[in-house]
Amino acid sequence: MKTLRRLGLVSLCAVVSAAATLGLVWFAILKLDPGLLAQKMNLDRALYIFPAIVLAEFYCFMNDLLVHLSRKHRALRNLGLSEIRFTYDLDVRNSVIPLRSKLLGLYPITIALLSFGAGAILGS
Repeated sequence: MKTLRRLGLVSLCAVVSAAATLGLVWFAILKLDPGLLAQKMNLDRALYIFPAIVLAEFYCFMNDLLVHLSRKHRALRNLGLSEIRFTYDLDVRNSVIPLRSKLLGLYPITIALLSFGAGAILGS
């Protein structure tokens, strides 16, 4: 039951964050027409990969953010959250990427590039 609650909490946070971010970037900043966007995505099903990857990135981001908050504020300890482990590919020692680097650099940059890149592709 604890695993189901943990997955539900992280998934809910990820879905809400991904929808809000994509909506903000695509409709408010890039001013894409929702009807035209839906039509383009329905014509080419491969375009659904962008929101799926953004959702996966937000899932990892929200999980690691909740881990950070639970460590810092001693809340959500009973859910058993654990950090998603990513390592440097070019490092022989298989070093883990620090949580702070992932939260402040890796996830936001990847999400921004994917959101704006998909918006540019869909807007053309």
